[in-house]
Amino acid sequence: MRAIFGLTSDDPLPEVDPQNQRIYREYLAARLSFPFECQWWHQDDSPKGDWRTLTVTGLREEHPIDETDGVMCQAMEGDRAWELPLCELEVAENNTNCDLVDDYAYWTSTSEDFAGPGDYE
Repeated sequence: MRAIFGLTSDDPLPEVDPQNQRIYREYLAARLSFPFECQWWHQDDSPKGDWRTLTVTGLREEHPIDETDGVMCQAMEGDRAWELPLCELEVAENNTNCDLVDDYAYWTSTSEDFAGPGDYE
């Protein structure tokens, strides 16, 4: 992951800030293979939630980085379109995109200032 930013294994992970988010997004855009399936925990206004199976069709082009959620992607659930934070998706281990998405989610979880899910603590 550090190589994305030109760092060595001895260097600390870089801050999760807008500039580094753009660098990471460019890296992901060049390597992710679309479309791919994922799981996403959907929770509406009720206290209950449920796992949804979605097909990620690409990264969001217009306003690609959300200030609080990071890299945004476009996904479909049947006929319903979603725009979601990439760091909230669960990708099956046998999917070629799994490590890319997991590494990005891990990186965003290392920041105290980033509002992403941070479920790697």
